[in-house]
Amino acid sequence: MTRPLQILAISGSTRAQSTNQVLIDIIAGMLDGAARIVRFDGLSELPHFNPDLDTESPPEAVVAYRRQLKE
Repeated sequence: MTRPLQILAISGSTRAQSTNQVLIDIIAGMLDGAARIVRFDGLSELPHFNPDLDTESPPEAVVAYRRQLKE
């Protein structure tokens, strides 16, 4: 049996009840098993992009983000 398509949703707003978050949840409910939406909720914890900080031991938020992207 194949796994349903998994989509990582990243809201541009970090407010708990933002319109973007609500829309992601509504769309996830409409998929009826055809795909699975996983919300990444750690956006506010990610450091700003700086390649010099991309080392062997990145912050935990970066590790979690990369793990969810791979999944």
